[in-house]
Amino acid sequence: MTLPPSLRAALRPLVRRLRAIFGSPPPKAAKPPRAVKKAKPAARGKQPPARKSPAPKPAARPRAAAKPGAPRASVPRPQEVRLRHFPPQGAPWRLLLLGGSNTVMKNGYVDGLIAALSDRRGPPAGVTNLAVGGNSTVHGLMIGLDAQDIASHDIAVIEYGVNDAKLAKDGRLDMWRAATEGLLRRLLTARPDLHVVFALFARRDMTQEFMFEPLDATVELAAHYGATHRVSLVDIDHLYRDVLFPGREDFAALYLDGAHYARPQIAGLTGALIAERILGAPDRPAGPLPPPLWPWHFAEAQVIDLGKGSDCVFENSRYRLQARRLAVGEKLTLDLPGPLAAVEYVSAVEAATLRITEEGEARRTFHTRNVRMGEPKFPAFLVRCEELALKPWAEGRTGPRRVTFESLADGDPGEVRKSVYQIPAAPGRADGVYITRLLCAP
Repeated sequence: MTLPPSLRAALRPLVRRLRAIFGSPPPKAAKPPRAVKKAKPAARGKQPPARKSPAPKPAARPRAAAKPGAPRASVPRPQEVRLRHFPPQGAPWRLLLLGGSNTVMKNGYVDGLIAALSDRRGPPAGVTNLAVGGNSTVHGLMIGLDAQDIASHDIAVIEYGVNDAKLAKDGRLDMWRAATEGLLRRLLTARPDLHVVFALFARRDMTQEFMFEPLDATVELAAHYGATHRVSLVDIDHLYRDVLFPGREDFAALYLDGAHYARPQIAGLTGALIAERILGAPDRPAGPLPPPLWPWHFAEAQVIDLGKGSDCVFENSRYRLQARRLAVGEKLTLDLPGPLAAVEYVSAVEAATLRITEEGEARRTFHTRNVRMGEPKFPAFLVRCEELALKPWAEGRTGPRRVTFESLADGDPGEVRKSVYQIPAAPGRADGVYITRLLCAP
């Protein structure tokens, strides 16, 4: 693949850094010596001109004697000058990660990101990975609103592009805009000098125009806040899809499956590209937030923890979640401070169907069991977030709401909303639903 000269020049610094990170390629084989041309014989009857003796060189100037005790100046050798690695510089840094499965997977881009940052800034003082596979920015907002130590971090990387595409499927981006700008303002309010980095990933089969809408809107959002704060954007999908690997087969080979880059090769390269953007971003003084780009953002949304104090606990190496269990046939009615925007719940083998009835809104029913529950070599439970994305959030409807949650063994097929990978409970296995937190719009 031949790149135009302008692009090669633009990528030259990146290539040098990637060589420093992953090692230089093997040296090229030496070219064979050129054949020595034989002198042509002089023409018959002619003698070649006699060569002149070279002029004598002038005598070298005598060196001055070194003074006793004076150290001799050392001349650095070329290999000592052209070092690829330099001692890390900068204060200890703390990294916050919010995203989907790409930010959780073993040997994924996070390993390459930390390695590349450590190469320049030294090892991190701490890494907090709050990513949850299969969820969107709406869930990221819920986590961000509930987190207590955001201000202790220096860098926050947000990666939800693959999962955000489903929020644009119905032609409305109101929910996505509200959650994404709300999350960004929440982070910058907690720490105004925080460096927020949007990493734009995408599915391999981006065949519908609506799939690109959240990515394009992120570019607009980052430009709006990047004028006054340390907000950066790394469009990995554009770089791979349109610039470096425009061939269909070359681009498809980057993926392990439809939504994840090959590990560790491409994932490591992706992490290095994000690190380069972080290291090259200009410093900006902390200042007041600019006016919101979209006035119906969710920065002032509230999280209601329903599992607090419950003895129904789901725990593994990454999570410890307390859930409010609603047995099949049980109802729970709550007066919420604002419209219900999302429900976080635990998906387990015995998970049943949840029906939500909110005054002034259409009833919602969806399954809470994941299709992979019960399979070998799969987690015993999953953390899921159901977004109520079909509401017209841009209309700015506010005010308290009464909401009723009901646990069902199954639901009317015509009423159940189809969610990705969610299926009815196995016959005779429905035990209840496990709600952890609610997101209420301001």
